[in-house]
Amino acid sequence: MKKFLAFSLLAVLFLGPFSVFGEKIDELQIQISDKNKQIQELEEEIVRLQNDIDRTEKDADSLKKQISVINATISKLSKDISVARRKIEAAELNLETLGIEISAQKSSIAELGGGLAELIRGLYEAESQSLIEVMLARASISDFFQDVDYMQGLSSKMQKKLLEFKEAKEKLETEKIAEESVKKQLTELNSELQARRNIEQGTKSQKDVLLKTTKNKEAEYQRLLVESQAARAAFETELFELESALRIVIDPSSIPPAKQGILSWPVKNIFITQGYGLTDFARTGAYGYTKGQPNPHRGIDLRASLGTPIFSAFSGVVRGWGNTDAVPNCYSVGKWVLVDHPNGLATVYSHLSQISVSKGQEIKTGEVVGYSGYSGYTKPPGPAGSHLHFSVFAKQGVQILNIRDWYKQNDIAPTTACAKGGAILPVAPPEAHLNPLNYL
Repeated sequence: MKKFLAFSLLAVLFLGPFSVFGEKIDELQIQISDKNKQIQELEEEIVRLQNDIDRTEKDADSLKKQISVINATISKLSKDISVARRKIEAAELNLETLGIEISAQKSSIAELGGGLAELIRGLYEAESQSLIEVMLARASISDFFQDVDYMQGLSSKMQKKLLEFKEAKEKLETEKIAEESVKKQLTELNSELQARRNIEQGTKSQKDVLLKTTKNKEAEYQRLLVESQAARAAFETELFELESALRIVIDPSSIPPAKQGILSWPVKNIFITQGYGLTDFARTGAYGYTKGQPNPHRGIDLRASLGTPIFSAFSGVVRGWGNTDAVPNCYSVGKWVLVDHPNGLATVYSHLSQISVSKGQEIKTGEVVGYSGYSGYTKPPGPAGSHLHFSVFAKQGVQILNIRDWYKQNDIAPTTACAKGGAILPVAPPEAHLNPLNYL
């Protein structure tokens, strides 16, 4: 009877509960695979759409072409939303799978524990008898030796099951960690989905505003295009003069020496569309003139189509964010985020379509600060397409300033719409501006 009981217990230990859950897990894995296939197909469509947008955007010098770019962008954003939904669905299926696996693992551990307890009791009872007592209780010597062999085998199997019990506990902990990771991923995906919906709605609104402002007339569009270019150059000149007047002493030891890799790239696919300083584009006077000399490009531009996730270049704390588009006729940085870093640097991410952080929030390297888009002078009919303007400063020297208030405090009359309307953005004296390429 004892042998039969032990055999039954071992059978339970070997088979476990996984056969009960296996069929459901297989079914979920098929669904996850199907979602991933859908995601891949959608992402391939997005690449094709983005290539079309890139080709068209270069020649978007007319209202008709600009509207065509916006329509294609809206189609691409719709695909982005579909991808986000599929990723959420796949993550939910993955979470369900992990839940089943965790339940199965818990059942397995319970059964292993119960079976081991029975085996331990059986071994204890057997070992509580002396060899003489066992021998006298058996009908023959052969029965005695069979019992001895059986108990030795049972002891060996128990050791094996103890190891399996330990491994099952470790696997359970691994699955619990994976479950928490998927839950975090699901939260991030839901945030991304909402952000992409907002971007799509914002782009549709910009199209409506453009058509209304231009009255769907090419001549009016061209007039607005010239005005936006002039407005940008005028404010850049005003801003350069303001920053040159700032008096902030920068301690050189407060910032790290230039070295590659101190900061991470804020975009996944790296393509520099404009460098730092007196670039060829800056020499055309695109950023205005000061004392007859063209103003430099104070940052770098990175290719980032509308809706591209923008990542924090280093861990830190969000000092603030803003939107110069809140000021009518202000063609500047648009939506921006300023992050302070513990190494003495500060970074600014401009021309965002969506901001994903809040003031005072702690952020890690590689976490999303927002999404690139049409804001500032990148919005139609602005003179530049969607991209990320990335700036690096000596943290000690950069401040968030209401431009109108500064002019008022210094008894100077503002001349541009941005300054008159009280645009708020990060400013710093020239010596606090740093070349991002020295740290990336």
